[in-house]
Amino acid sequence: HLSNVCWGLGQSKPVHLAVLWPLLQTLLTEVLLKEDWLKLWDHLIAHWSEPDLLLAAVIAFLVSARGGLMNLPARSPHVLEKWLLQPQVVTMSSLLQTMYGLHAQAVARGHRSSTEEAHKHSQSPATLAVPGQALSDLELRPVPP
Repeated sequence: HLSNVCWGLGQSKPVHLAVLWPLLQTLLTEVLLKEDWLKLWDHLIAHWSEPDLLLAAVIAFLVSARGGLMNLPARSPHVLEKWLLQPQVVTMSSLLQTMYGLHAQAVARGHRSSTEEAHKHSQSPATLAVPGQALSDLELRPVPP
């Protein structure tokens, strides 16, 4: 659907370059009001081990702001670019619910976050700390002043 909107606006760039990338570049600072942006980032930081939530947040923003996006005049690519740099009014509870829903759908389909893949192929911190000795086996002593 988003590609149809971009095409209708006369945007010749692919959707990921015309819409998604500008939102990711600014981390949504341009399109969310400060209070809404802080709420979103509270969630993203609290779930730092799930970096895919950022992409889900961008898509959730587009879903939440689709009314304004759909009202942009046809064949006006510069209007889209300008729209992506202006604060949009969204309902944050809806945006967050959509973000978590999109993320849950991706996980249910078997899409793993990059963090999960990295952990799957890496050693645990305990085996990296001291070769041949688990971190839990080490005696911790206070460092003298």
